[in-house]
Amino acid sequence: MTTQELVRVFVGEMQGEQVQLVNARELHDFLGVSTRVDVWFARRVEEYGFREGEDYRPILSNRSDGLPGRQRMDWHITLDMAKEMAMVERTEKGREIRRYFIDCEKRAHTPASSLVTAETYRQIAFEGRRIRVLMRDGQPWFAAAHVASALGLRSSDRITRSALPHELCQTLRGKQAMNYLAPGAALRAGDYAASDAAERWGAWFQRTLEGLVQHPLPRAALEAPGLTAVQRFGLEQMMSTRLLLSFTADGAMDVKPVKPEAMVVTPDRLAAVIGDDFVIGQQHLPEILSAVAGRMRSVA
Repeated sequence: MTTQELVRVFVGEMQGEQVQLVNARELHDFLGVSTRVDVWFARRVEEYGFREGEDYRPILSNRSDGLPGRQRMDWHITLDMAKEMAMVERTEKGREIRRYFIDCEKRAHTPASSLVTAETYRQIAFEGRRIRVLMRDGQPWFAAAHVASALGLRSSDRITRSALPHELCQTLRGKQAMNYLAPGAALRAGDYAASDAAERWGAWFQRTLEGLVQHPLPRAALEAPGLTAVQRFGLEQMMSTRLLLSFTADGAMDVKPVKPEAMVVTPDRLAAVIGDDFVIGQQHLPEILSAVAGRMRSVA
């Protein structure tokens, strides 16, 4: 990316492939177009034959002005479409942002950068309220809506507006855009909560973040003198294994490996977790239903 981010360029899916995308509303704002964004966008689509699903896709997102109301329509557009829309404005702003998009495109194709990122999702909870975490290349991003809910806020508008451009990213769930906060922005979200909740949030967040951030295994540990190839392989496996530590009633410690996607859920939260289609896939429901039915028959 250039020294200054003019408009956010992010990775998303188009036609089953990971590509660079731009929010058309943000492009419209940068260009300073006087025509209303929906009219401007529809006119450009009709004039230049852009195709939904190939060049752009509509999404629903929360209002950015903090006012109540229905979600607004936005559009995620490919970098090629963004360059063309900038060019046809025939303004200095249009030429500037087009050069910026070309620079972003070049950087994405250099060996030092990769368009496809490694992403997984995890679940954490603050005082019993679930927060979805996007793990992107080993670093955590926190679902803004869940952070707001955990802090007792009515919406996530204020905390997303206060985030710096590099502290905010989006993913798509169907046509619904999901905002995620970098750790710094998520921590500052506590500033908008009641003082006692903010204090608890700060302490909890710092502890939780330590467990989420994936630190690479120090090279010195793997290059220690005297290690055989087998020992080095075993050390790598041990350091990358997720372990569950527990204590028995008599105080004995029990350590067992668990799968990366495993969750620890208390009985009072189990029903809520099963009811969340993002956490529990539909393919698991018959097995869960069978287990519940069997248990109910045994106690009847």
